[in-house]
Amino acid sequence: MELIGDIRSSFGTGSVRIQGTRMALTISAAARQWRVGRETLYRRQLAGVLSFATTDPPTVETSEMRRVFGEPKPKSDHAVVNGKSTTLARVNAVSDMLKAEAECLKAKLVTIKQELDAAHDDARKEHERWLDLQQLVESRASKSTLVFEPGEAVVAQAVLAAQQRVKSEAGKLTLLEKLRLKK
Repeated sequence: MELIGDIRSSFGTGSVRIQGTRMALTISAAARQWRVGRETLYRRQLAGVLSFATTDPPTVETSEMRRVFGEPKPKSDHAVVNGKSTTLARVNAVSDMLKAEAECLKAKLVTIKQELDAAHDDARKEHERWLDLQQLVESRASKSTLVFEPGEAVVAQAVLAAQQRVKSEAGKLTLLEKLRLKK
């Protein structure tokens, strides 16, 4: 089927022309598709190896490009990162490594939070136990007017010292609770 005139496709600025039943590409489009320089196409044309379909604007038929250069080369999987050419596969591999590292760090964070919660619960229970012991000592001391035996005096002193440590731990626990509320 013969088409009247040239039909330009929507592949850019006139990069493909259909003339009759043959398809011609502009020199730039052919160079991109076959991954060769435009200068190479012009040199091959001047040497008589490659024939252009038209000269104004210069176009070359796809069949002529296949004859001279073979099948078009597939698109490269290279990406430009910070001015350096890097394969897309390598970028994906690094991305996958970073994602795996992020997941590992998230898992570690969850473990640390669980350990902190467990330590917080243990400190609270210890605090409550010391408070119960303090109440027991105070209730016995207020009900009893007995004099402590030498061994009991040591226990009472130990309980009073423990009471001071409990107050200190309670201050630390309050500080932990305040830090936890800030999160």
